[in-house]
Amino acid sequence: MADGPAALLLLAIALAVAAIPVDAAFEPLASCFEGEGGHYNFHNGIIFGNFHTEQAAYSPGEEVEIDYSITGNQLAPIIDSFVRVQVLFEDAVQGEQLADEFFPGGVAGKPLKDVNLRYGDRVDKEIRWRVPAGARPGNYTIKAYIISGDAFNLAGLSFVPYGPPGVPGIDASFAVKNADTSAISFDKLVTTFNGKPYLFSTFVPIIGPDDKISVTTQLANHGPAKTAVVAMEIYEWDDVSGKPIDKYSTIASVELPAGGKKALDFSVPALGPNAYELRMAATSSAENAVLKMRFAVAGQKPRLIYAGLDGFPMLAGSQYQAFFCASNAAESTSFAAGKVRLTFTDRDGKTVFQETSGLLDIPPQPSGMAAAFIPAAQITKGTLTAEILDGNDAVLDYVELPYDYSLFPAKDAQLRLTMGQDSYVIGAKAGYAVDLTDPAGLPLSGDLLIELRAPDGRAVQVDEQRMEDHFESMLDLAKAPSPGTYTLVVRERSKDLMAQQQFSVTAAAATDTNLLAIASAALLALAAIGLLLRGRKR
Repeated sequence: MADGPAALLLLAIALAVAAIPVDAAFEPLASCFEGEGGHYNFHNGIIFGNFHTEQAAYSPGEEVEIDYSITGNQLAPIIDSFVRVQVLFEDAVQGEQLADEFFPGGVAGKPLKDVNLRYGDRVDKEIRWRVPAGARPGNYTIKAYIISGDAFNLAGLSFVPYGPPGVPGIDASFAVKNADTSAISFDKLVTTFNGKPYLFSTFVPIIGPDDKISVTTQLANHGPAKTAVVAMEIYEWDDVSGKPIDKYSTIASVELPAGGKKALDFSVPALGPNAYELRMAATSSAENAVLKMRFAVAGQKPRLIYAGLDGFPMLAGSQYQAFFCASNAAESTSFAAGKVRLTFTDRDGKTVFQETSGLLDIPPQPSGMAAAFIPAAQITKGTLTAEILDGNDAVLDYVELPYDYSLFPAKDAQLRLTMGQDSYVIGAKAGYAVDLTDPAGLPLSGDLLIELRAPDGRAVQVDEQRMEDHFESMLDLAKAPSPGTYTLVVRERSKDLMAQQQFSVTAAAATDTNLLAIASAALLALAAIGLLLRGRKR
């Protein structure tokens, strides 16, 4: 668990109680947090298992490996979530320095949103990080976080990376042995924010709405002279979205002398009320360094902290709750005005539920409300949209959360393949149907690989299809090379399931016209033979 300022942050969150007034459309929750009258189980909604490196120490070029599990420990389903990883070097003077940051399995810097868990569901995960050739020798900490949507923190706070321990969802330690160092890092001890030393791992500085932002720091070189590229960006709330405020983003190329430092500065004009993250990322060949600084601009900025459904999938006639947690993200003492609208639509975009609150005073502490509804039909796929609006219905915050029952780990899922007949002729069309269900018969969606195998085992037809609850298609047996016993094989990739069915293919049956022609030919042949025999007797 966290201690020091990080512990105070967690304590403040844990003790927050609802201060949003009663609204006709919504019921105030006693707390945002599960166990206190709410649905959001921050920091404890995920249980990590077996989270440790495979070795105690690594050398450059070796891959740090962590094979672990995560288990859902929140009653409200966890959806659209992903893992973020940070690698920090423990500098004896500077403290923790952020050496790398990434999304396991992600592509082009975007996260792989493959964590969808109901209570008790478990999935296996892995983290791989290759030690750079010039990595500094010493102790490292690898920290993992679970984030939902674009910025809902489930396990840890990745915008508070520095510790020890910071606020990780989980962490593990390892050492690096290296005699040939070539690395870069930001000097935290000389970093300033608006002319004052920036104190990492403490509560963020809050400035006024008319204050400009000025940051200075130094990039240190641990090794031979090199060129580094430094990207400096500012994000609203945090950098998980990968969408900085473009007009304030800059990129600089700096020359670093051997064992030396280079001064950097970054300034932007006054910003509107909100919480912000300033991120500097330096790269040189395979060397990386990241610096994160969080600050707030005082005023009103209502923000969604979490939103969701208390149960999924939905059964017709059963009651469910849509809920949200919100706070004034700009500061810790004042309230922010806003209306909250929750909308749930089914897979076809049809509105199942929608409620809009009146104008609320949203407090600085996370506070929540919920609204109940009863769907008229079974729903296994849909979308929850949560919005905060101002008095004129302008959108102040927005999140879209996809719910898909098929993405949860399915216990004992069943894949069924049915065909209309067990025998066909070459050239015919053979219909078949595929169903994927849970043990209760609820339909699931999936990605199918379909193969038609000839009697000798060769695949004569291969197809890939996306199945939404149910799939039907036809086989073209004109492509069957010869009569015999064929096998239709269907695999569902995400759940590693297979179903197959054999059927026979026969040669085309002769038509009546064909039979008449054959009979006529036979009679002519017999007549010719008779004439031949009579000629011989003469």
